[in-house]
Amino acid sequence: MAAPMRNPKDSMTSTWRFWDRSRWSFAHWLIEILNVHHVDIDREVPVHQKTDKVPYVPELQSHRWILAHAAIPLILHELYISYVGRPSMLLVFIFHSLAMKLTAVHEIHVLRHIGQKTGFFDGDKHARDGVPEVGVGKTAQTLISVIAFRPMYTVLLAYRANEAPSSIRWGYLIF
Repeated sequence: MAAPMRNPKDSMTSTWRFWDRSRWSFAHWLIEILNVHHVDIDREVPVHQKTDKVPYVPELQSHRWILAHAAIPLILHELYISYVGRPSMLLVFIFHSLAMKLTAVHEIHVLRHIGQKTGFFDGDKHARDGVPEVGVGKTAQTLISVIAFRPMYTVLLAYRANEAPSSIRWGYLIF
């Protein structure tokens, strides 16, 4: 009995970054321009054995990073309120949507840098999977929908025009 044929849509091959760029679609260019790749193709990724100790980031350090980056748009929002007045819901959505996009792209860059420096789990077995050729469009579509819909629903469900960001109880965010 012959082995069943694999569906080409199941392929995890990711060689599109080496293609002639004239073949790229909008999705390819979006991922390239934002530079949200999993690894830099011109840098080596360290490979560790299963017996090596696993590097980790302490929880408090992660919390500090998140709070510091979350505080920037809230401080800017607070300054806007104190100098200009209460913004409309649309302006709040645009501002926080832009802040989320910038923070998310920055986070991907930071995580890629950490991965390039420390390596990845199962790196001794195979290279890190990239965005496969068949999934570039879906990946770009997911990125666009997440960075558009998440801030929209957050503003719709959580924004209160009569409360400034300074009314947040910051003590609860540490835990």
